[in-house]
Amino acid sequence: MWMGDEDSDRSTTKLGWQLFEHQVDWDYFDEQSLSSVAAIADGGFKNLSGQVYRAIVVPSTTVISRAGLERFQAFVKAGGKLIFVGKTPTLVVDKSFLTAKDAAPDLSFANLIEPSGDITPRVLAALPKPDVKLDAAFPRLTYTHRSWRDGELYYFFNESNEAESRMATIAGRGQAQVWDLGTGEIHAISGATAEGDSVRFALALGPYEAKVVVVGPLPSGVGAPEPSLAAGNTLAELDGDWTLDLNGKQVTTPLKSWEALGTQSFAGPATYRKQFTAAAAPAGKRLFLEIADVNDYVKVKLNGKELEGRAWQPYRWDVTNVVKAGSNDLEVEVRTTASGRGFGGPPPAPAGAGGAAAGAGGRGGRGQGAAGAPGVPAGGFGGGRGRGNAPPPVSGLLGPVRLVAR
Repeated sequence: MWMGDEDSDRSTTKLGWQLFEHQVDWDYFDEQSLSSVAAIADGGFKNLSGQVYRAIVVPSTTVISRAGLERFQAFVKAGGKLIFVGKTPTLVVDKSFLTAKDAAPDLSFANLIEPSGDITPRVLAALPKPDVKLDAAFPRLTYTHRSWRDGELYYFFNESNEAESRMATIAGRGQAQVWDLGTGEIHAISGATAEGDSVRFALALGPYEAKVVVVGPLPSGVGAPEPSLAAGNTLAELDGDWTLDLNGKQVTTPLKSWEALGTQSFAGPATYRKQFTAAAAPAGKRLFLEIADVNDYVKVKLNGKELEGRAWQPYRWDVTNVVKAGSNDLEVEVRTTASGRGFGGPPPAPAGAGGAAAGAGGRGGRGQGAAGAPGVPAGGFGGGRGRGNAPPPVSGLLGPVRLVAR
């Protein structure tokens, strides 16, 4: 960005989001990395952490350094993919702008020049094989990927306020498994199938839900396999009236926000109680108590047994060994604040689980950025986008609440 070239700034931001929306993980690759720090090795640029970048996307720009231009030429010669998107440079800078060459450089060696300024199908086709592929578009799914010595870790985040389900194919060899950030438990993913160097499985995410999926050896002592959460049979819909202790008064009411019940700026706790009848669990199925919407921290007691608290999506509990055929007693305690999520109970969710997070950053980590599309996928996580002038979240247990067999 030189001499007021605001297009470069806008291009960098736009291309970054467009890459995210196509599930392309990426890092910033700055001028210092380009000209001196990164080595050309293994078919791309290798940074000091050993991360290899086999594709570089150059946003709209008016200036390129002489050293950078020469390094790009060597990068392409070594097998790297160089893609210019938007305006291409018309000024070549040597050691200072005083000796700049006001002439467009020869970019015929580049693999692709996309003048539209967008991440088009041509650009996507020129990038390395993706490490995440979905069976249908999901622009609000972002993720980051880390490679370990014995496995691959993926952190998925649903930025939307809707439950979403896709068939996902991710790079890695071994057993696909979910690592539950709330409980510390590990569950193999039922129905996951190996496809060469990849694994295919049903990825189901609730509104604003984050999920860690690992592909590799399954550790000993893990929990029961996680069923496919993309489908299930509702055994009981816990609608109708609940008994509610709210700010010193007891009311009987369908599920509504505390504000709708005349209670403003209340942090809780409020206690909801309901008795419900459940049928016997279908053979071979597990039973889950699920709350679609609640703000924010929840403690559940079912038939006298306390279940672990939750402060972010998914509000889901395995109650296979707790629920009874016949009458059941449910108690839900909710804490919140009138101004936002997660402050009435324990500390809020890890960065990214409910809104925003920064990339790991720098050459020592794998931070997010707009210039590099890694050949060995890495990248930081660009969490939830700002919600602009959206109204503040309402408080309380909003439901629906269901007992589901999966």
